Amino acid sequence: VLASTDCGIKTAPYTESFNSGQWVGGTGFQNTGASISPCWTKPTTSPEWGTRQGPTAIFSSGPSGGQDGKYIYIVSGSSNGFASITSPQIIIPASLNQPHLFFYYHMYGSQIDSLSVQINDGSGWTASSWSIQGQQQTSKTAAWKKDSIDLSAYSGDTIQVRFGGSQFGFQGDIAVDEVSILP
Repeated sequence: VLASTDCGIKTAPYTESFNSGQWVGGTGFQNTGASISPCWTKPTTSPEWGTRQGPTAIFSSGPSGGQDGKYIYIVSGSSNGFASITSPQIIIPASLNQPHLFFYYHMYGSQIDSLSVQINDGSGWTASSWSIQGQQQTSKTAAWKKDSIDLSAYSGDTIQVRFGGSQFGFQGDIAVDEVSILP
């Protein structure tokens, strides 16, 4: 079963840059004051995903800024943890030629475990449509990496996308930006 959000069902092509006023960037080590769009959902346990603009507060973890403005990231905790954030429901029209999920990620920090992407078409979450382990960048200023997932198997379906990240401590900031479903 797909979860509903306050925003109803979206239709691809779909883009979320995290730059609208619904995404409020936080400050400090705990990302105080951050809020996410009501179109997305997340548990409120620590660690959790939050919105940020500029560098994360941990010197040796996270990006120095977004791929293009604001971004979302896992606000690192002092212990092991997993955090997830889920998109609104998105219709993949059968007319959308070779639909793909595109996203940027930044994974700088010695206590990063993994980032994964799961898809739910109403029959449950995939085990993992995409995942990557460990630190992927070597500095806060390193370029963001872009990847994609083929969504052709979901043509004509309504889906949700869930980003999940796992970290071991304060140096585990995992960031995502510029999420889109396009041909």
